Amino acid sequence: MSDTIVNVEGLNVSFGSAHVLKDVSLSVDRSRTVGVVGESGSGKSTLAKAMVGLVRPSSGQVWVDGIDVATASRRELAAYRRRVQMIPQDPFSSLSPRQTVGQALAEAVDPRRARVGRHRDLIAHWLEQVGLPADAMHRYPYEFSGGQRQRVAIARGLVIEPSLVIADEITSRSTCPSRPRSSSSSRRSSSRSA
Repeated sequence: MSDTIVNVEGLNVSFGSAHVLKDVSLSVDRSRTVGVVGESGSGKSTLAKAMVGLVRPSSGQVWVDGIDVATASRRELAAYRRRVQMIPQDPFSSLSPRQTVGQALAEAVDPRRARVGRHRDLIAHWLEQVGLPADAMHRYPYEFSGGQRQRVAIARGLVIEPSLVIADEITSRSTCPSRPRSSSSSRRSSSRSA
């Protein structure tokens, strides 16, 4: 097995006439933490979305965990997304207001049978790992602050212990005390499963 989990070569992404990413290349080894830094609007989120298959490249290659994301079928992408999770920049828009936090995490664990009772201990564990009480699983997203919702999104991304976590500015909405805990939870998960 190769030590490389991410290999991006000559990636270009355009939306109409707007070139968002031009000739991006990067390589990431397993068990490594890498940050992509750039100005607002420089394409960091587009790069993350291309790596999880939410945005199709105009050209170039995106290989993640042995899958050519750019040419993968829907079925391959569905299986791939169980191994690669993206923690979104805006947790409020990614959490359903009709689901409790427990239901959102249970759905991540088992999309076909998202029952909190079956996964209660696992959900409680990951909520506590990101600094939320276990009983937060019974609350709805609107009942949390922005920083707390971000921690819910982090827990949802980590609950299935993916091979790779792609975090899109996960500390931008976090409260100061939660930043170190969220970052260390992400590192523990990535070092254990990558």
